[in-house]
Amino acid sequence: IAGQDPPQILHRACDAFADEPGRFATAVIMIADVATGQLQWVNAGHPAPRVIRADGTIVRLTPTGPMVSWLGGTWSMDATALNPRDRVLAFTDGILESRNLAGEELGDDDLDALLRTAAEQADEPPEVIAQVLATVRERAHDLGRDDVTLVAMRLDARTSSSAPEP
Repeated sequence: IAGQDPPQILHRACDAFADEPGRFATAVIMIADVATGQLQWVNAGHPAPRVIRADGTIVRLTPTGPMVSWLGGTWSMDATALNPRDRVLAFTDGILESRNLAGEELGDDDLDALLRTAAEQADEPPEVIAQVLATVRERAHDLGRDDVTLVAMRLDARTSSSAPEP
């Protein structure tokens, strides 16, 4: 797969489903250029990762094509600029679809509020992850029914002329 761009990778992934009608997967591929601050992504029907700007604004990295399946598809790359202190969070649907005792899903808007609060209260990505997952665990009674994954990164301001660290 080396040397292929993300849309090509998704086309190759569809080949794995060629003999399995009815199967599908979602995927997000993100490429962060820490030298320029550019974030590129391709989103194959996955829950939209979020960019939480330093000022608390949330940008959803929406799908750029269909889910990966035997049907194939066309995906495009999209891009946004990252500024110092912006955080990028990607997660699985197990977080979004977690239900409280009343049967209500967390959903996109409530997740955005939760992410914003965590980003205001915690500085480092591992702290944001820990706070979000703790809140989701407290709220959800059915968390074990689906996968729960949350990853985060932050673009730090460069403090020297040396190569940036990821």
